[in-house]
Amino acid sequence: MGRGVCSSKYPIPMKKLLILTCLLATLQNCTVQETTPDTQLPSDVIGVCAVKNPATDLPWLKDMIAKAEEDRKTMKYKGNYRGKIWQSTWKGRGVFHTNFMLGSGALLVHVFSCEGKLLNEQLTPEEARNFYPNISNDDQMIYENL
Repeated sequence: MGRGVCSSKYPIPMKKLLILTCLLATLQNCTVQETTPDTQLPSDVIGVCAVKNPATDLPWLKDMIAKAEEDRKTMKYKGNYRGKIWQSTWKGRGVFHTNFMLGSGALLVHVFSCEGKLLNEQLTPEEARNFYPNISNDDQMIYENL
């Protein structure tokens, strides 16, 4: 029997050699990069949002707590700032969540970024339903006025 145009005496070893060569060429172009922050944080800055005390070091949160205290004492905000605030992580980043009503009508939880941006629109409907009931012991309560 005659051989085909593309057949060779050692077809399997050549294929393996070709695959190995391609693999090595690909891996040679890959490098592992170590990422380091542009600035090192001082050793006394710890916790969520890289601050010592979020309740006093984050202006938006400090303002929210001041309103909550005023609401507790005088009901100036009609109970919209009554409840608790926790710090936690969500999708790998530091967040704060509260059960304050904040004039929302019926939202069970409001989730804020370190910058004070409301993140609720980024929650899927299922995440929103499950966020408050699944508050864990790892979530640190930082304020309560009930």
